[in-house]
Amino acid sequence: MIKIHHWLILLIYTLTWYLFLPFTFFSSRLRQGLKQRWGFCLPEGPFDLWIQAASVGEAQLAITIVNALASTTHSNHSTRILITTCTSQGFEVLKKKINPDAANNANLHIELAYFPFDPLCIMFRSIARISPRLVLILETEIWPSFLSVCKIKSIPVILANARMSTRSYSRYLKIRRLLSAIGPNKILAISENDARRFADIFSPCLAQIPDNQPRTSNVENRTIKTMPNIKFDQISVDPPLKYVQNPLAKYFKPRPPLVVLASTRQQEEEKIKWLIKKMIHDHSRTIIALFPRHMHRLDAWKQFLSQEKINWILRSELKGQITGSVVVIWDKFGELLPAYALARSVYVGGSIVPCGGQNFLEPISQGVIPCIGPFWDNFKWVGEELIHQNLVIQVNDVKELYIELSRPARMSRDKVHARFQEYIKNKKGGTKIVWKEITRILRNHSSQI
Repeated sequence: MIKIHHWLILLIYTLTWYLFLPFTFFSSRLRQGLKQRWGFCLPEGPFDLWIQAASVGEAQLAITIVNALASTTHSNHSTRILITTCTSQGFEVLKKKINPDAANNANLHIELAYFPFDPLCIMFRSIARISPRLVLILETEIWPSFLSVCKIKSIPVILANARMSTRSYSRYLKIRRLLSAIGPNKILAISENDARRFADIFSPCLAQIPDNQPRTSNVENRTIKTMPNIKFDQISVDPPLKYVQNPLAKYFKPRPPLVVLASTRQQEEEKIKWLIKKMIHDHSRTIIALFPRHMHRLDAWKQFLSQEKINWILRSELKGQITGSVVVIWDKFGELLPAYALARSVYVGGSIVPCGGQNFLEPISQGVIPCIGPFWDNFKWVGEELIHQNLVIQVNDVKELYIELSRPARMSRDKVHARFQEYIKNKKGGTKIVWKEITRILRNHSSQI
């Protein structure tokens, strides 16, 4: 039940939104899908399932779940699914990767939209139009008005693949009294630590229950459990790409002295510059593949390498096999995985400085042990088991990074991949848990109609 003081908090929250809303007309980022963000022109319900996927990462999770539903659902009844996102990037990913043929074969009708802004009046209108039977929120989408209206209309809400950073936790603690009244019916967290934080926020009484028991609130009939991260289900365990099948093989000899510096961030460039100069000076045959995280940094890298008189070439200008030491500045998308398959050693960027890190599972899938710095908060869901198994090397600074990148391989590619397969096999299954929960609730809901 939402009490009077909760309504007062929601009123203040909504008034704050109204101060922000006029600026949405001037934002190029928010202007895309602006009518839907204001609650107009949304797809008309009723929908069986509404999935909210904030941006690209969550959109990928939504696609994985929908594909799982498509492969397991065979019914004469058409299941209507709405997937919303907050960003144009997320919207584009959904448009490109939702498989309409698989959905049609499973009798799934899928529509896409932008997630509405969260003032109470906009959210009341939006939910009335969409009319979902079940809401699935992915990761950490906690919108007070959205959850409140779902609570008022008795729409069950699942928060799946749920995670909560330290910063978000401290922020949500300030409005815990409100959130405890409007929390999701079920929370499936990706770790015990995340489960404790969600229990603390939504149901403080649940935080004291032992870890080996589901945290269940008798008052709200709310459960908080752990689940494997769905992102593990997205990871391929196919064998590493063979040299003869590698599209980059025409540029590199077999087993090239190739060092891949992947997804480097602007904040760490001074350290990476020192590393490149040191590698080129000390190892005369080294080829460095430099993958800046953002393409607008290409000109800065070209200028630096020219000033230092370091031989460099753009990936788009490669014509034949590389000879001698050179830095290849990668200006083409979609070639990081084949580069990993050729690499002798790898650094995955954004981790030598506090930028959160990037995906270091991909190089392991290609049989190469990557180096990362101490700052990989964005991938803490992976856990430290890979480090303990020597499948990832964590360094403290750029000097340690240089030493590790200069070492010969610690184990064969086949052995790295075999260990990785075993690790991933034990981490999969999150998608199945979520779609089982979805089908259970929808089935129970149908039987009550």
